[in-house]
Amino acid sequence: MKNGKYQIGVLCGNTQTDHPYRLLKRIHEGLDKNECDVYFYLGTESESFLRGHSYGDKSYDYQYLYIYDYREFLTLDAMIVSYGTICIYKPRAAHISKKLFSLDIPIILLEEVAPEGTDLIYLIADNYEGQAAVVRHLIEKHGLKNILYLRGPVGNRDADERFRAYLDVMESHGLTVSDEMVGTGDFNENVDVIVEKMLLDNPGAEAIVSANDEMCHGVYRACQKAGLVIGRDIAVAGFDNIENAQYMKPPLTTVRQESDLMGIEAAKKCLAVLKGKEATSERLPVRFIERASCGCDYDPDSETALRGDSDETELMQSLSDRIEAYHNFQTNIWLGSVLVRSLMEEDSDEASFFTAVADRMKILGAKRSFLFLGDPVTYNSVTDWKKPENFRLVMKQDGDLAEGYGPDDAIEINDECTMQDIVSVKGPGRQLMNFLIYDRETQYGVLMVEIDPEDVRYFYIISLQIGTALHFFELTNQHRAFQSELESKNRVLEWSSTHDPLTQLYNRDGFVKKIDELLRKGFKGRLTVLMADLDHLKQINDKLGHAAGDDAIINAANILKEAISDDGIVCRSGGDEFYIIYVRKDNEDIEEKRLTIKKMCDEFNRHSTRKFILSISVGIADADGLTVETYSDYFTEADNSLYDAKLLRPRSVIRRKITSAKETNE
Repeated sequence: MKNGKYQIGVLCGNTQTDHPYRLLKRIHEGLDKNECDVYFYLGTESESFLRGHSYGDKSYDYQYLYIYDYREFLTLDAMIVSYGTICIYKPRAAHISKKLFSLDIPIILLEEVAPEGTDLIYLIADNYEGQAAVVRHLIEKHGLKNILYLRGPVGNRDADERFRAYLDVMESHGLTVSDEMVGTGDFNENVDVIVEKMLLDNPGAEAIVSANDEMCHGVYRACQKAGLVIGRDIAVAGFDNIENAQYMKPPLTTVRQESDLMGIEAAKKCLAVLKGKEATSERLPVRFIERASCGCDYDPDSETALRGDSDETELMQSLSDRIEAYHNFQTNIWLGSVLVRSLMEEDSDEASFFTAVADRMKILGAKRSFLFLGDPVTYNSVTDWKKPENFRLVMKQDGDLAEGYGPDDAIEINDECTMQDIVSVKGPGRQLMNFLIYDRETQYGVLMVEIDPEDVRYFYIISLQIGTALHFFELTNQHRAFQSELESKNRVLEWSSTHDPLTQLYNRDGFVKKIDELLRKGFKGRLTVLMADLDHLKQINDKLGHAAGDDAIINAANILKEAISDDGIVCRSGGDEFYIIYVRKDNEDIEEKRLTIKKMCDEFNRHSTRKFILSISVGIADADGLTVETYSDYFTEADNSLYDAKLLRPRSVIRRKITSAKETNE
């Protein structure tokens, strides 16, 4: 328990269809908020909806199954698992089973019988008897013999039991079933192509029995396309008694599976087990419902019996509710699309981006929401899930509070700070819907959001859009990083093209550019041009080596930079030569800078232990009136001054002690 409440996980799939949605709704109602924190892990798929449309040849529906693995971040007291809705489409049923059935907590299993050797409590509809009643009715009351069957996925318990009932009843009445009479769907309505082939292969078909009502929508469309009037030319029956069944045209003959009862009982049994009370497995009863689609009391010309089971007042209220729900869903989709698309326009850092996500959750009507992300991981359809690294809370929204976190303040999820520490608080419990955040092969994390079951389908779409926005944001950041790196490299390239690598001073090209810039911007004061030579560099190189020569050049450069300070530009034009231009201060004597450089050399030599002394000859020219076109003339004047200065340089810069020692050795 956490904060005095039971921690319960609910795993359910394909909530875009009627049966899982009703399960979800009743479990949500049945688990008392005062006693429980409930975490719904919801998967769904889109491939069957897109069947027959040109949307590319690659499906990423395998991703939705990974949402169930994220329960490993929670410490749960019990789980309710809608096994039949999870393991419909993909070949991960064995993988999921192995993980689930090895857990040492109570599990209430729905739409599946508990494996041998386990004491799991299960709830399952009486699939066999329900489907048998449908087939018997068609044969015994309507005298039909050529009855086709649209089965559900192979390996699904509900589908297998219903198919076996069809085969047994047909056999018991001496009716043969050929392979062409059976089609295999996936419990989703988009089976039109499958049914069209069944009708083409069986031109004398008298009836089609579907393993669930959802697929009957596709059956109706295929029959209409073939010019068959349902209830007169061909009988149709389903299973589940979804909400739409009695409003179909004509109303659908079916079997009422007590989805609501299953959800209610699942919640009751889960709480009973947690409180140490007795709870047993059950096969829930079903009820055959005959309506017009099989031909019962139906005149297609007058459309008698189109209203199904409800009276006119109930029908009108139901239609009104459905229209309102559709309008709200449509409005939310438009709003959600606009808000989430605007995330892609966020030109900001991570904290601002995730704050924007939190703001949108608030606008979209979430009571509370939490976004947990790990380092992005690429998955294919056979990759085993592994706990993401660097898993952290990046967004929290609680009512009007909306916060996003950047890399430095995101809350790390670990043993000291769990997801439940963040989302489970004292007081009333929370019922949080969990959606996987991914985009194509890349998986990011999970969105936890407190919403009503009516909004689950809508928020599933929002979660997909958030995954796309997150991927776009990631690509944008990568582009920014690349752009920044490119700009940095360009700056380095530009710097290296205008600077001397040894002294870090401007080279000749850089010096010319800086002078042009100085002159074009304008300046205050009188310009002075200096030309300087490091005395006897060749002597240092020959006697002491080029490393000593480089050292002499570097120290000469440092003295010149320090002497000029920020008042001018210093350039190493090559070898031992330096060019300088600076703004002379008011009343500053033109010879003052030359004297400053000499004093700095003397001070350097006084404290240096090097084998050479540093000597710099300096030529000077007053460059007052210098322009872009004339500055070369002033440097010529400074060069002439430098020639005179060199006449006064020392004959040698090698210290005498070193020279005498070498001469002695020689």
